[in-house]
Amino acid sequence: MFDALYSPALKATALQPNEAKQLQDYMDVAKQMFTAIDGGSFGIIAPAAGQNGFMRGYFIYEGDAQAIMAAHRKMWTLQDVFMKAMNQPGIEMKFSQTPDAIKVDGVSLDAYTMKFTVDPTRPEAMMVQPMLNIMYGGDEVKMYIGAVDAKRVLATFSVDENQVKQAIASAKAGQPLKLQGAQAADAGLPKNRTAVSYVYLDRVFAFGMDVARRMAGGSRPSSCPRPCRRWA
Repeated sequence: MFDALYSPALKATALQPNEAKQLQDYMDVAKQMFTAIDGGSFGIIAPAAGQNGFMRGYFIYEGDAQAIMAAHRKMWTLQDVFMKAMNQPGIEMKFSQTPDAIKVDGVSLDAYTMKFTVDPTRPEAMMVQPMLNIMYGGDEVKMYIGAVDAKRVLATFSVDENQVKQAIASAKAGQPLKLQGAQAADAGLPKNRTAVSYVYLDRVFAFGMDVARRMAGGSRPSSCPRPCRRWA
């Protein structure tokens, strides 16, 4: 399945032979990582008032933690050529990683940074700039990833240390990320299932309205009840 999705795109890229080899290495390592993952859970955190960036949250991977970590570290060293293959003119991305950068509640976490630079002379790139701000809250994304134990890996993006601690506690307990109201919803679902997503529709609607307002050049509302019905 992985080859069916990505092999056509790989063949269509206009890369130098050494870059094509690196891209193939990236795909091979990605397959190794997905093979090592048995399952997991994820959560997206709603931005606080006054914050940009809805791409903030966690992943908890279950499987061979050592293999997942090794593959992730290798993939990150090949991100540059992967993004070049994605062909995004006028947008430069720089990647960095620091193994064992921090330790939180006994868990050692690698630090990763992805930084965007948009060419102001390229109109097509400047059109993407507002979306980057909405998605990531700026021109930089910070992530942490580490093995909680032999069977679980935690990955976080754009969250604070207190939120990292909460995610580590959930991962150590072997529990999915806790959401208010999720247990009540879970009781009515089939016991045998492949995946479950919990979504606060009122927050999604309010955030979508906020994005639309800012894309149109307006300001965000000072207050808005759930569900959001009007602009203040």
